[in-house]
Amino acid sequence: MTTGQLASAGPSALEVTTPHETHVPEWPGPAPREIGTLRALGFSQFRVVTAFLAESIALAVIGGVLGCILALPVHGLSTGTTNFSSFTEVAFKFRITPALMAGGLVFSAVMGAVGGLLPAIRAARIPVARALREI
Repeated sequence: MTTGQLASAGPSALEVTTPHETHVPEWPGPAPREIGTLRALGFSQFRVVTAFLAESIALAVIGGVLGCILALPVHGLSTGTTNFSSFTEVAFKFRITPALMAGGLVFSAVMGAVGGLLPAIRAARIPVARALREI
């Protein structure tokens, strides 16, 4: 790494983590009243985890579909950049293929599963009486 890259790494890391700390004050997860209602109706912990994990994956896939749709307008655009040390130009042409879109959707589903697993497990472990108190 060059000195410039090292100098920009610290502020970049701080910039990425600061919004998370200021805008997400508590751990994201399902609402206690939903959990209490499901558990009071007789749903097992496994079923609660499955329900909230499915919701997390569905929301992530919807985001992936929107991302794919928003990427379509750049299909076929060309751009370039100049390397000033050698005075050469590198040209790029954006191509959105079905395989790239499928990969993006799979990636969004995996990220939804990874991001929703711990909150779903945490939600399923809440005692029924405590969850019903939140209603």
